Amino acid sequence: MKTVTVSQMKQIEKNAMQNGLTSTKMMENAGSKAAEFLLQKQPNIHSAMIFAGKGNNGGDGFVAARLLKKAGCDVVVVLTDGMPQTKDACLNFERLKLMAIPVFDFSEDTEPVTLQIPCVSVLIDAIFGTGFHGILPQNMRLVTSLMNRCGRPVCSLDIPSGVCADTGEFSPDTVQASWTIAFDSLKYAHVGGPGIFLCGETIPADIGIPEKCHEILE
Repeated sequence: MKTVTVSQMKQIEKNAMQNGLTSTKMMENAGSKAAEFLLQKQPNIHSAMIFAGKGNNGGDGFVAARLLKKAGCDVVVVLTDGMPQTKDACLNFERLKLMAIPVFDFSEDTEPVTLQIPCVSVLIDAIFGTGFHGILPQNMRLVTSLMNRCGRPVCSLDIPSGVCADTGEFSPDTVQASWTIAFDSLKYAHVGGPGIFLCGETIPADIGIPEKCHEILE
């Protein structure tokens, strides 16, 4: 698997869309791979709590939540920063609601999440993904510190929230992942830099992008 920058990954995705692979399908594939990994890694998984940001990483989490629910898991979704904002994330949030999966907004009420988090089998970190850089806002640090303190295994989607994918630098209270699912290509933080230990075990995941889409990068 190649190692790419965030900018190069965006170009790969653009190339894929020009070759007929929609962004919606890539999101479906990414979330499917995450759910598939967890079901294989923990065959007795009975419950999951998905922490979802308002961008496409959150959308990946919505897909994973839906498929874990279909597999028989008790699933709860936590919106960490309000409602989803991107087209594909909104689409998958609507699909999620059709399955009557409980959704909590952490910015409005923290108590339901705080009470339930010790009881779940696994947490999914779908807050920021590779778009993060800088320092986690204080409201996000409340979320990530809760995730880190609860003692449950965490699966991060693409990169632990709080890690810069290009440099590996990380913010205080960055998510400490047990596993990180690297979609399509490794990012530099997966293979080096100060935050590599926060990734836990990195698992490469094919999300259906043809090999030729990697050949021409900016």
